[in-house]
Amino acid sequence: MMFETLLQTHIVRGVVLFLGLAVSLSAGCSSETPCVSKEECPPGARCDLYKGYCIDGCTSDRDCSTGQSCDISTGQCKTGGQCQLNAKKACEGNILYWFDSCGYKGDLIIDWAGAGCSNGACNQVQAKCGNSACEPSGGENCSTCPNDCGCQVGQICQNNKCTLSTPQTCGNQVCDTANGENCANCPNECFCQTGETCSPTGVCEAPHCPNNTCEPTKGENCATCPQDCKCPAGKICQGTQCINDPSCGNGQCEATKNENCNSCPADCKCQSGYICNASGQCSVDKSCGDGSCNPATENCSSCPKDCACITGQTCQNGSCVADCGNGVCEPAKNETCDICPKDCGCPNTQSCKGGKCINACGDGTCDPAKNENCSSCPQDCTCLASQTCQNGSCGAACGDGTCDPKKGEHCGTCAKDCACASNQRCATNKCVSCACTANQKRCNNNTLQQCKADCSGWRTQTTCDPQKNQYCDTTTKACACQSTNACTSAGSFQCVGNTRQKCINNTCLYWQSDPCPSTAPVCLGGKCVTCYPGDTRCRGLYEQETCSSDGTKWLKISCPGGRFCCSDATGASCRTNC
Repeated sequence: MMFETLLQTHIVRGVVLFLGLAVSLSAGCSSETPCVSKEECPPGARCDLYKGYCIDGCTSDRDCSTGQSCDISTGQCKTGGQCQLNAKKACEGNILYWFDSCGYKGDLIIDWAGAGCSNGACNQVQAKCGNSACEPSGGENCSTCPNDCGCQVGQICQNNKCTLSTPQTCGNQVCDTANGENCANCPNECFCQTGETCSPTGVCEAPHCPNNTCEPTKGENCATCPQDCKCPAGKICQGTQCINDPSCGNGQCEATKNENCNSCPADCKCQSGYICNASGQCSVDKSCGDGSCNPATENCSSCPKDCACITGQTCQNGSCVADCGNGVCEPAKNETCDICPKDCGCPNTQSCKGGKCINACGDGTCDPAKNENCSSCPQDCTCLASQTCQNGSCGAACGDGTCDPKKGEHCGTCAKDCACASNQRCATNKCVSCACTANQKRCNNNTLQQCKADCSGWRTQTTCDPQKNQYCDTTTKACACQSTNACTSAGSFQCVGNTRQKCINNTCLYWQSDPCPSTAPVCLGGKCVTCYPGDTRCRGLYEQETCSSDGTKWLKISCPGGRFCCSDATGASCRTNC
């Protein structure tokens, strides 16, 4: 059975992989079916690339038989079920895959290679005219790039498209060159000589295929002259163009499609001990086994003897990676949901207990992250005795119209059922009398106060300033201006005795003292002047001064001969005897 499986597998791989058969056979037999891809495993099994043989369980619908789908939570293939195969297309990297209705990846559709893939379609790339590939997505057509998109024999390029051009006279059994008939547009009447070929322009030319030169201008392409216009490795001829081989990645190494270890290493990977040479052939790696790992040609996959991974690591695609975090849960390496949750994480409806995934509901822990609440999982999320479960949340039985203190209801927790009277407020979960009527105002001496919205007491709104001629009006419940000491015109002056006052506008209009300076100490008509009009005084023995009518200055008078200036309580005057 071991030999038959290996023989069937590696005949497809080619001669070089068949040589690896002899090595495998000489190493002895085992009960496991060896594999390098999942196509080599029976239905319901998958290929463990790290162990090198088939194991039970599936990872995607591709691991199951036709009509079955993979339940990745159990690794089992199920018949029927709710997953619909090939429900939608989606990209992974540059590769387009089928996905079923449950979101599991299915068959490969096409590899877009360098163009890239997104939203289930090939990305736009800049076309390269002259690369023997007609790229309409890059704007190439028979007009913009005839080298890559040349029309077939019998066609002409018209409005950027290849169309047949047949003269009206074609069909009269005569090659009428005068009317434009030629071997391209009327091949049934305008034959070329034996060995000649008809060019796209309708000219019979000497044989040029094969001549080891691909000549698109002469109608050569991968279809008309595959000897000269052979598609490069990794591409196949479709129509008249070389496109990326969509079969690369299907697990089958197909030499007829130019697949080899260079052009498609995913399908044609060399066996351990072999390396891929420049010609795309697997050859024996003579350096493997010398005890030295040469990164240029060897890795943990191609030469595990020299490049073995250290303890705690596994070989993945030729690189040593940590066991935990490689995306594969390996119980044989003591990986469990609590030791390595990256690889062995539990589904959202389960939790990890003692290294095992168990149903989250019923594990004794209320976990909101797993959508557990008193409604969805009352076993774990029980409410208090004084509470009830309402819409997934535990709360008091509030809203039934009855204030029930036994259930924790009071004016603070359930105002609907335990509302206080209009002249009361709720304080420390009890109804108490209001200190005042909510929002009411009052004057407290010169302080204007307002009752708080919760009627718990008074708060100061503002203080009326007597210095600004204000007082608190008990009628209007606002600061008002006093009538005493009030004035009407800001900036005006008045005299109160010999004291000057100024009208100030500081919220209120009121008189404020504004003393005269020593240089003009007399207040007269709201102005500061030098003296009172008519006042007299002596200036020395022989001069008398009288205050001017506006009080702004003293007027001097000299006493006549033989008289002196004398002053008393009535004033000053010139006299003969003081």
